[in-house]
Amino acid sequence: MQKNIKKIGRSKGTLAFLNEKKYHLKTIIKFGDILHKKREVDQTSHKIIF
Repeated sequence: MQKNIKKIGRSKGTLAFLNEKKYHLKTIIKFGDILHKKREVDQTSHKIIF
């Protein structure tokens, strides 16, 4: 499972783990920004797992 998952760092330590087969890089960046703005990121781990 970990082989297909790409780790992308965003501002303030926000990380988005997305499967490269399902998401494009542009979508990942936009999604990361949206989630960061809405503060839907887990406050303890600062991660979102799709």
